[in-house]
Amino acid sequence: MRKKGSTKDSKLSDVLIPDRESLEIAPEIPPPFKNENNPVVVDFLGQIIQEKEKIIQEKEKDELQRSREEHTLRKKYLQRVFLFVVIFVGLVLILVSLAGCKGISFYLSDAVLITLLTTTTANIIGVLLIAFNWLFPSGKKKL
Repeated sequence: MRKKGSTKDSKLSDVLIPDRESLEIAPEIPPPFKNENNPVVVDFLGQIIQEKEKIIQEKEKDELQRSREEHTLRKKYLQRVFLFVVIFVGLVLILVSLAGCKGISFYLSDAVLITLLTTTTANIIGVLLIAFNWLFPSGKKKL
């Protein structure tokens, strides 16, 4: 290595520039397992391949188990969402029926009935959209 610049006061004199010979490219180093006929290398590579296959099988088994658990969970929550919607609609129908009966002292104005039916419809559509988007996702997510 040689220093660039001739004076000690120059800032460039502190920068080291490599010699032309040191910039030559080193010859290619062969890979460590170039000789595939060596029994030690073959045994080592076989072990690596077996470990990789074992890891792949475990990963597939875990994904299958997760998929089954997710399916069971989705079925369970689908039943709960359906039950919730049925009860919600049933209660609204009871309120509307009570408001329509003339002999009962229960009264709801027209504006309240319209609001009740509108918000009920919006809530049912919203709950079902959220549930179906969770149950049937549009794309596969990577964990």
